[in-house]
Amino acid sequence: MKTKFTALLLICLLVAGNKAIAQTYGLFTENADWKTEGSLGSGDTPNGGWYANDNITVEQSFDAYMGGEALKVTMAGAGGGRLYFTYNLEDPNGSSDDGRFVPREEWNDDFAFFVCYIKLLSQTDIRLEIRSNRDGGVIADGDESMAANGLDTTMVGEWQKFILPLKHGENEWDGHQMSYEEWAYFVFRDRGNVGEFLVDEVYIDYRPKTTYGIFADLAGNKLSGNLSTDARFANAGLMEEGTITEVLATDGVEGTEAVKVSIFGNGSGRAY
Repeated sequence: MKTKFTALLLICLLVAGNKAIAQTYGLFTENADWKTEGSLGSGDTPNGGWYANDNITVEQSFDAYMGGEALKVTMAGAGGGRLYFTYNLEDPNGSSDDGRFVPREEWNDDFAFFVCYIKLLSQTDIRLEIRSNRDGGVIADGDESMAANGLDTTMVGEWQKFILPLKHGENEWDGHQMSYEEWAYFVFRDRGNVGEFLVDEVYIDYRPKTTYGIFADLAGNKLSGNLSTDARFANAGLMEEGTITEVLATDGVEGTEAVKVSIFGNGSGRAY
């Protein structure tokens, strides 16, 4: 009984610890885990929320990623169609004259991400526009193709997760460097694109990220080291026993290495 209690206590402490460091901000989400530090329309942005201008059609839909409601967006290619997620619905573009922006310095973190779930209803690209500090000074906007940043425009009728790092270096976002000492909005815009899509669970994730690579090439998946380079485990890595493993040079995620494993059903085959 004592052992069981100790294990349960440890689990509770781990869960409590994770909750304590959770840092997410909701732009359009009903999931409490994705708005631990607030959300648009509450707290420091009482007038915040989503807003669509006259050149784009937005309807609420119950075809949602996690239940509840999503937004169905129809782009007619007018060029100026915008769906805003903004701190102030009364003045979506903000005004530098009266200080009507909100500070979001925490989004300048190396591991801060804009996250949303998209279901394309037709093959189309979408532009993502950011309005915040640009090039270390003025409040201005810049937009880029979501397809160029990871959206799969051929994946129609299925939900896909879109993740954009928010920290940009010089010239890295539409020829500029964006930062978030002052922030006004994120926008989905058409800029000539025609099509329909659903969007759900839009939030900012700036939780501390620590990863350790077992078999990983991507830097983000081995922030605290990996088996192949850890000095504590000089002989660590991949091995086989009763299986056949083959390293494929470019078949992995984002063109990285993957391991092809052949198993034979003898009950003792292992790839370590």
